[in-house]
Amino acid sequence: QIQAKGVKLAKRDGLLGKSDPFIVIRDAAGVGFAFSEVISQDLNPTWKPVELDVVRAGGMDATVTVDVIDYDADAQHDEIGSFSCTVQEL
Repeated sequence: QIQAKGVKLAKRDGLLGKSDPFIVIRDAAGVGFAFSEVISQDLNPTWKPVELDVVRAGGMDATVTVDVIDYDADAQHDEIGSFSCTVQEL
């Protein structure tokens, strides 16, 4: 499991809105395999622990990408940010 927290995330829901962030962890092929819950209207979220299947990721030395995304009901989600690292570095 990994525990994630966002600090001072960008607003993606207009001037007065905040963001509804969630996390997607992607393997080297860009396929999402671990997902957090959506936290509504929060720029400093703390997500529940996310189960990370190390074998599915490709092992401890595999590179994964962590995307922080703003959920939109129309499925036109907005990227807030992302980074890449190895599973071990997570």
